[in-house]
Formats: sequence, C-alpha cells, structure tokens
Amino acid sequence: MLQGGGHVARVRPWPGDATTAQLVTLDLQAPPPVAVLRSWISQIRDDGYLQVRTGAVSALRTAPYDALSFVVVQRLALLHLDLRLPRAPLPVPARAPTLHTVHRDAHGGLAELDASAFPSGWALDAAAIGEATEATPRARVRTALDHHGLPVGYSVAGRSGRAGFLQRLAVRPDAQGHGVGATLVDDVIRWAGRWRCRSVAVNTQFDNTTALRLYERAGFVPRSHGLVVMERSLRSEP
Repeated sequence: MLQGGGHVARVRPWPGDATTAQLVTLDLQAPPPVAVLRSWISQIRDDGYLQVRTGAVSALRTAPYDALSFVVVQRLALLHLDLRLPRAPLPVPARAPTLHTVHRDAHGGLAELDASAFPSGWALDAAAIGEATEATPRARVRTALDHHGLPVGYSVAGRSGRAGFLQRLAVRPDAQGHGVGATLVDDVIRWAGRWRCRSVAVNTQFDNTTALRLYERAGFVPRSHGLVVMERSLRSEP
C-alpha cells in the first residue's frame, strides 16, 4: 500500500507480468496530485519494476498521469443501468446453467477460466480476482456450471451503499452464445435489486462487441465518457 496527501493506492505485479506494477488508487472521487503520484512512481521503481500500469481510471481525470508521461494502453466503455426504471428481464435459455456462490478460498479455479476468456496480459489471476471482490464493501462471486457440472463462466458483483457494480464477467469461449453470460448478468442485476441498489455499473473493452450487446440488451446505457488504463516506463525519472 502507498499513501500520500490523503490518497491511498495498492501496488502488485500485473497478472502474468512481474516486471509491470499495477497501481490501483483507492480514492474513486479524485486522482492523486502530481507530487503524490511522482513519489509513488519513485517507490515503485525502487522496488525493481520496469513499468507501471494503472487500474481503470476515468477518462475525465487523467491530468496527473498525463503530466508524468503516462500513455493510454486500453480504453473501456462505461455503462450504467438505472434500477429505478422499468426494464425487460434478460431472456435466459430454458436449460440455463446452474449458479453457485464461490467462497474466497476457491478463486484459484476461476483464474484458469478467466485466462481462457480474456486476451493474454488482460486476464486476472487468483489474487486479482480476490482484489476485485475487495474493491467494494460488499461483494459476491458466482460461478455458472453446465449440465455436466463444469464451470463455464463466473461473475464478480459488488455494492457500495445504493450503487451496484458488475466487477468482472467471464465466459469460457466454447460456452459463449448459450446464455451463460445472460444468466450471470441477470443474476447480478437481481442481487443488486434485492439490496435496493439504485444502479449497476459495468465496463468493458470497446472492441468487445459481444459483451456490449449483452449489456445493452440488459438495459445498460453507455456513458458519454469511459475509462482508460494508462502506463509509463520507469527507466527515466518522473
């Protein structure tokens, strides 16, 4: 953990790349000032990392990172579902997968599934999945099992006050197109509704058209601004 100027960040190796540090700021309302970010970069360099990559940050709040020569390496669409508005439930297949709640000590099995669903360098390992569950005060992990009892997908849902979040959704490639994602998304929405959340937010890559279509069918609306992941080399002083 790094601290400075009232801001706190978590640092760990990027999943699958021990030379890259993942810097996740825990204050979602404001980015760290340039002076604090510069200090953190120096500490990360001293720990032996060759580059640093942020978590997803608002595209409207990149000024401190821009000032220190960070560049955008991924752009994410941000979508929002207003649970106070009427919506049609997602259609799920008659033979829908069975959903089970996953306990914290079983995240290792989900990492292999995540790696199959996302490109190399962007998959989550067990530690990162665990961190996703800790990003909000309350969270729930669900896995989808096919009729053979094999895991074909999973979701991480979180909530903070009346705000709900779909933190992660992964479906095994050979199971896509069979209602697994729809079943998991509908489950997250219902869970958030039971806790009287007013909204659910989710983000995904702009080129993930399958996920975007699924979220929009569920009633999610794209925000005018999205999120970005930024990176900079540590071979020079900030």
